[in-house]
Amino acid sequence: MRFSSSTASARAFPDPRTIGIVRETFGKWERRAPLAPKHVQALVQKGIKVLVQPSFRRAYPDSAYAAAGASIQEDLLPASLILGVKQVPVSALLPERTYMMFAHVLKGQLENMHLLDAIRRLKIRLLDYECITETGDRGGARTVFFGRFAGMAGMVDILQGLGQNLLARGYNTPFLNSPYTYMHPGLDAAKAGVRALGGKVATEGLPRDICPLVVAFTGRGRVAQGAQGVFELLPHEWVEVKDLPALVASAQEEGGREGGREGKSLQRKVYGVRVEEKDMVERMSTDQPVPQASVQSIDPPTPSSSPSYARDEYRLHPERYRPIFHERVAPYVSVLVNGIYWDQRYPRLLTKAQMKELWAFRSQGEGGREGGREGTEDKDQAIGGEKARLLAVADISCDVHGSLEFLTRTTSLERPIFNYRPDTEQSLEEVDGRGVVVGAVDILPAELPQEASLAFGDALLPLLPALLSGEGGKEGGGEDALPLPLRGAVITTRQGVLTESYRYIDVLRAEHVRAAQLFERVHGRPVQARVEAMQPSLPPSLPSSLAPSPAWPHTALSLRGHLFDKGLINQVLDVVEARGGAFAIGQCEVRPNRGQGWQKEISTVLLEVEAPTQGELEEIVRRVRGLADLMEAAEATVTEMKPPSPPISVTSSTPPSSPSPSPPASQPQATVDSPRRVLVLGAGRVSGPAVDYLGRRHQVTVVGTSPEELARLQARKGDPRPDGGSGGGMHQGLVLDVVGETEGVRKLVAGTDVVLSLLPASMHVDVARACLACRKPLVTTSYVSEALKDLDAAAAAQGLVFLNEVGLDPGMDHASAMRIIDRVKAEGGRVSSFRSVCGGLPAPGVAANTPFLYKYSWSPRGVLTAAENPALYREGGREVKVPGEALLRHAVPCPPDAFPTLRLEVLPNRDSLKYQALYGIEDAETCFRGTLRYEGWGDLMAGCQALGLTARSPVPSTCTSMATYLREMWGEGNGDGWESGAGRRLAAAGVKNPGRVLRALAWLEGYGGDWADQTSVIDAFSTLLEERLQYGPSEVDMVAMRHDVVVSGGGRKPGTAEGKEEVGGEKHLYHHTSNLLIFGDEKDSAMSVTVGKTAGVATELVLAGTLQRDNVVGVRVPTIPAIYTPLLDGLAKEGIVFEEDCQAVAGREEEDERERDSVFLE
Repeated sequence: MRFSSSTASARAFPDPRTIGIVRETFGKWERRAPLAPKHVQALVQKGIKVLVQPSFRRAYPDSAYAAAGASIQEDLLPASLILGVKQVPVSALLPERTYMMFAHVLKGQLENMHLLDAIRRLKIRLLDYECITETGDRGGARTVFFGRFAGMAGMVDILQGLGQNLLARGYNTPFLNSPYTYMHPGLDAAKAGVRALGGKVATEGLPRDICPLVVAFTGRGRVAQGAQGVFELLPHEWVEVKDLPALVASAQEEGGREGGREGKSLQRKVYGVRVEEKDMVERMSTDQPVPQASVQSIDPPTPSSSPSYARDEYRLHPERYRPIFHERVAPYVSVLVNGIYWDQRYPRLLTKAQMKELWAFRSQGEGGREGGREGTEDKDQAIGGEKARLLAVADISCDVHGSLEFLTRTTSLERPIFNYRPDTEQSLEEVDGRGVVVGAVDILPAELPQEASLAFGDALLPLLPALLSGEGGKEGGGEDALPLPLRGAVITTRQGVLTESYRYIDVLRAEHVRAAQLFERVHGRPVQARVEAMQPSLPPSLPSSLAPSPAWPHTALSLRGHLFDKGLINQVLDVVEARGGAFAIGQCEVRPNRGQGWQKEISTVLLEVEAPTQGELEEIVRRVRGLADLMEAAEATVTEMKPPSPPISVTSSTPPSSPSPSPPASQPQATVDSPRRVLVLGAGRVSGPAVDYLGRRHQVTVVGTSPEELARLQARKGDPRPDGGSGGGMHQGLVLDVVGETEGVRKLVAGTDVVLSLLPASMHVDVARACLACRKPLVTTSYVSEALKDLDAAAAAQGLVFLNEVGLDPGMDHASAMRIIDRVKAEGGRVSSFRSVCGGLPAPGVAANTPFLYKYSWSPRGVLTAAENPALYREGGREVKVPGEALLRHAVPCPPDAFPTLRLEVLPNRDSLKYQALYGIEDAETCFRGTLRYEGWGDLMAGCQALGLTARSPVPSTCTSMATYLREMWGEGNGDGWESGAGRRLAAAGVKNPGRVLRALAWLEGYGGDWADQTSVIDAFSTLLEERLQYGPSEVDMVAMRHDVVVSGGGRKPGTAEGKEEVGGEKHLYHHTSNLLIFGDEKDSAMSVTVGKTAGVATELVLAGTLQRDNVVGVRVPTIPAIYTPLLDGLAKEGIVFEEDCQAVAGREEEDERERDSVFLE
């Protein structure tokens, strides 16, 4: 082992290629490390020196780090980058370094402000792991985290708590033999223990009185996933919330002991239920309209007669909802595993009063079913009764007085559970069988320190080189030079200054102090013994609720908008203070704007306000609302968080305002030059270019599924037109469940002039029916379904246009092909061969960065399954059928004259023959439609198929990664790996370049990926592809389309007088081509532009009314001149132009062309 010590002679200046790892001092159980020895070894091999402070507590011994190449020493002075897990003590901070840690300063936590003060004073650049996200903003998905291990440990721990509670009630169960997580050597041992426990449950069964034993999981994140992964090690069955009453009732039926529930014993397995948000709350009735602060509001419509839950409305207006978990779920649950985020704006999952009500049913029990248990006579301890079933709670969120009001404190690893008595509201140490066992350890990942450190380091390791000098360091250009995920995590710069994104911390900190001082002034007593503004000695907490005496009325205001960067929060608090009131900031979620080029972020503050009289309180609320309306730049909404009165039964959503009656379709419509009302359904990536285009002239309302989608659209600035016109954008955004809230959709449709649906194709029919009912035209980008075709006559009878297939493919392909076909037919020509190819691909420079020659902007699983679709086409007069399993082997090089600068290949695309009728070329000897990919992609993916990576079969239980799967499938058992066996399999399968496949998979294997929780091999492989082959922030795509139309018997080359030239006595064919090549940019992908702009131009065409006047009505696609001519002309004005050409083809009539076909297709 190599140890060294440093003295004052150590270099005063840090080495730009040295990283330090601190010794954790936060608590005795903190054994995690930011990097494991394997990560250190990887850094050392890259020439980066790693210093590790010695620690006997760390999960990995010092000797393991030394063996990996680290220097074990106390002094970290040489390090320029220093890593820790928890907060580093102020006394240990080194000046002018970069530190990474969980600092817990983001919400202005006063107890940690002394740490922030020291960091700023010492000119330390601080990065917080909590802020490292995929997108670089606070709303993005976190990439460095411990959450999954918290869920695992919490689930293991509560099994022991459950066993103790059941023992106190007189039941001996296998759960009592399940140790707490930290007592196991590691995760594998903990899982093995749970499996062994499950074996006993399956063979010996559980006491009949406690069955069915139901475990409920809340939350959908990594915490819940980790807990559910442990649960599934037990013999189990997943059920739905709606099935719980029948499941519990089945235990009471005759035969429930062994013969009930389809003959399976309730006693020999446990039941799991995933609780969704819709199972926790339902909408209360209310007359209160949705706030309309401005036309830019993204508030959802107010329900009136649709389903009782709308996700995004609930997130924005939780005051409209009441809790139902205690009624519909809790009565049937034995164990609750809670992993939800909660703040004071939302109803609690369970309150103390609700728990007491549930517990009251215990007194109705009779010592358990059929007389109770041995040695237990107290009826209060019985599990009998209709509703009293809850035995244990694992609150992994550890939110004291949060979603579970009875969580009065967190627990420690030494004593991870306590006993809560609902009848007396006491939290007791002794588990006496008279309450619910509660576990709430706030450092659960520390119970699995090695595995947690390993996963954490896997995520952190790729980010570290960029933090060293030369890549975002002093010489590297500062924070702006960092990769996007790190850029948003920089709290303070090297000058010790808060970055623009986190300057709100000073504001929030000052307001916390101000609140405490104001409380003392108006009530004559301090919140704490002493409050000093902006000093390290500030108190660790402030009042979570005001109302110090019943004489002071109080309320809570939910403020949402650009509160800090626009200064609104300061002025709101000034209003409270000026009117003699007091306040406390009860909950705060800050997402500051990061400047030009970034999506606008929304912050939320729950402000608790009190005033001497009810009149003063109402005046404060009125003035705060007025201030929000006045400061338009803040885009703020103010909602008073108290239930509306009186309640009215509501079952559906309605739009925020009642639309004015629309004129019958037969009445004259305004010209297109007048602003019209456009309703866009769908707020995905394609909607941006469409809204930009339509917003130049019209009022565009967009319906999305989340506020984040709409905020992104609102932040866009419409592009100026090529002719110099100004840009446009979204006029109004609404969050609405289009599927569930049909009445809300109908009212929105009634209030518009045209509907553009960018929803999935399966949803268009319901939208079309709403358009029929309201006599409104419809535009979609999707293929026409049979159900939509059935509406053709009804739409035509009302004079309505339902224009479909107006995207890229389908859409631009129809229009550009038909322009050629119709032209040559008009000139007496006959189409003898038609070929059309199209593809969305990474730009060449992007594709070159991956051996897979591809990037995914949509589901990789969709791409993999599409590569197995059968194909049918005509070539040289004969039909060619390609089985789905052989499709990838039919990839052939794209003719070099199609795209001379690109090496592409073509794969047949489904059924080409139906386009002969659609395009009117039934007598063409060749009709082929294909998909473009880079050359070699088909062979590469055929290799992946041959190796079983697209199999629908479950992932073998022994396989935790792609490497272990390939080793199990193709390894030879001699330790040499899987490559040799896989190579032979590829050769046998006819793969042309096995070496390329092996190199690509080795590259992908280096990325890792966890296959343990995947349902099938194709899902696991797809997840890995999605993680590794996403477009980066500066990477762009391209769209390529090409038509080859060969004409005989006429169809002259432009500029000739006759239909056919003769050279040397030979007759000539004419080869018409049409090419499109579009590249994306940092704002929009090429796919989004080509689909969105086409849809926008088509919508403008419908608004112009020319189609209706020419009786082009009913269900239509762009295959007639009345549609495709103005469509292509409109796209040309947007810079989307097809390059067309025509050349005479020398040779022997069709024979030469057929030969060319065979080269192209065989």
